[in-house]
Amino acid sequence: MSLLSCLLKTTPLASVVALTELTYAGQIVIARTYEATQVLLLVSAGYLLIALPLIGLARHLQAKRRTA
Repeated sequence: MSLLSCLLKTTPLASVVALTELTYAGQIVIARTYEATQVLLLVSAGYLLIALPLIGLARHLQAKRRTA
């Protein structure tokens, strides 16, 4: 597992703030629309859109470092 993905998952600032902000924004939308399932799916997708490219970049950089 790459250092960046570990950092993303374990750093309080990166993981808690990002997830808390996304969840809080989702709760506000749920309170207005009463559509919890759709909003939580969008929140999950938003987190994945943030996390997956960073993990992919970290894997790419790690593979590049191994070959160098």
